[in-house]
Amino acid sequence: AFRVFPSGSSAPALMVDTTNRRVGFGVTTVPSFMMDGQFTDTTLYSQTSVAPNGLRVINFSDTANTTAVIYLGTGASGTAYATINGVRESADNSSLTFRTEGSGTIAEQMRINSSGNVGIGTTTPAQKLDINGGLKLDTSTAQPTCNATNRGTFWFVRNTAGVKDQVEVCAKD
Repeated sequence: AFRVFPSGSSAPALMVDTTNRRVGFGVTTVPSFMMDGQFTDTTLYSQTSVAPNGLRVINFSDTANTTAVIYLGTGASGTAYATINGVRESADNSSLTFRTEGSGTIAEQMRINSSGNVGIGTTTPAQKLDINGGLKLDTSTAQPTCNATNRGTFWFVRNTAGVKDQVEVCAKD
């Protein structure tokens, strides 16, 4: 392993374990994972700003529909991929997309757009949840109590043979 130390510091900023092919940022021991970043930062989560304490993958292009991608793949031959993409919609708007591969073709499966709408099977979600395709409801746990907290909850009730199944919704006044 080799280490890179900031000027005047005894703690390494970068450590590379060439034997196990691992890289560590801010680690004081040999990295435990292929890419291992460790830090202490007391910056609190904010819904409106970005804290400088994570992994950043950025594409500096100003062109609409450009993307920054995290690839996840498996297989030594015929690698199958899934991707998480940050897509630039316009100057100050972006989408987060999730793509998977089937039969050698990568296709978008889900998108969260800049309005916070989630689309499954559609690239242009128009509502908070927009599904193009079927939606399966299954109640394998106990049916929830219908109260103010569960208002608007849908559930599927499986009945025995000869008795029709039901879809119910909790609606309180």
